[in-house]
Amino acid sequence: MNGPSLLTGDRGRDERNVDALLKALAGLHGRGDLEALVRSAVDGAILVTGAQRGVLLLPQPDGGLAVRTARDRAGKDLPSTLRYSSSVTKKVWSTGQPSLTMDAEGSAAGALGKSILDLRLLSILAVPLRAKDRPIGVLYVDSTATAKEFTVGDRAVFEALAGIVAVAIEQ
Repeated sequence: MNGPSLLTGDRGRDERNVDALLKALAGLHGRGDLEALVRSAVDGAILVTGAQRGVLLLPQPDGGLAVRTARDRAGKDLPSTLRYSSSVTKKVWSTGQPSLTMDAEGSAAGALGKSILDLRLLSILAVPLRAKDRPIGVLYVDSTATAKEFTVGDRAVFEALAGIVAVAIEQ
């Protein structure tokens, strides 16, 4: 099997992860409301990772990324002007590779950017949204909680969710 497993062996966590993925899949065949699907996907990303907030970014004509949807753990919309680690999202966008950063404030902040220090981010997970082998956006979550580090298992579920979202956006 390639990549990390979606299943962790923790029954409750595995059920939660599968439920989040099934909900996202169901949204593909729903009413076609892209905005509702994107909000639901960001909420699902927060749920499966235990993050404090999540952001979906889409490309702009100038080549940069802009926030399409930003949500918090309580399921509330956040302003599109919120601050997040733009260095991590730019890296994911330019390389097409996922980024899992733990203890971001400590070990990686110098390499990744000032926003990580300013926002006191400790865990960051970002993955590219890809459709037909081309990048179409970035799905990002972060946390300032010292008790929460994202795992390789979180990344596997997160990447599966990103794939579903990419298909929906592409359609």
